[in-house]
Amino acid sequence: MTSDLRLTPFLVLALVFFVVGKPHLDYPPETVTSALTKAAPIWFLVAYLSLVIRDARQAKKDTSYAVWIRYGLMLSSVGDVCIVWRQTLFLPGVLFFTGAHLCYIKALTSKVDMTAGETQHKIVFLVLSVISYLSALPNFESFAMAVAVLVYNAVITIMGYLSLQRHLVEKTEASLCGLVGAASFLLSDAILGFDRWTYRFFFAEMVVMVTYYAAQFFITVGSVHSSVKSTREQR
Repeated sequence: MTSDLRLTPFLVLALVFFVVGKPHLDYPPETVTSALTKAAPIWFLVAYLSLVIRDARQAKKDTSYAVWIRYGLMLSSVGDVCIVWRQTLFLPGVLFFTGAHLCYIKALTSKVDMTAGETQHKIVFLVLSVISYLSALPNFESFAMAVAVLVYNAVITIMGYLSLQRHLVEKTEASLCGLVGAASFLLSDAILGFDRWTYRFFFAEMVVMVTYYAAQFFITVGSVHSSVKSTREQR
């Protein structure tokens, strides 16, 4: 339980962002303060995971999964900063988050075969991905944005699918945390995309940020438990 208590500052930093950025009212102001407070909870997760990885290596534990999750968190934090400037840096933000999910996929493929799984699961993920993309397609600001979101949509869909397959195979606390994190990420991005390109609605940014922070939190916790489990299996 010690590691769980050490995550408490994440909740405090997230609360600070909600106070400073006021996402319940509208998009956070395009300021350095907003950017720093938005990314701070993710930077804390990076620092926390770095300590966990250090301790695990000293104990000769497997840290490969957690290392790739940490890389993903790092890229996500840069994406967070970019997206604060929604009109000028949104596209770079999409690219950084694409890189983050590629890191998460790299971690997940160490646990499950990308080609494994039930055909119906693949069809469901594919259909939902196509629907979400086509609903936004007419409103993309540029061809570059359309391509970037297409690639991002494919990558996060694969990440979500692999998280589900991992849990179906392992059925562990670690895999469940990872699945909850992936589902939260998919929900967060679906709301963000709908709000930006389809129809703006009140409270959208608040829901986006709550589900986003929940996603990164559970993905991180799942990577910590995963390292512990793999060590026990080796013993």
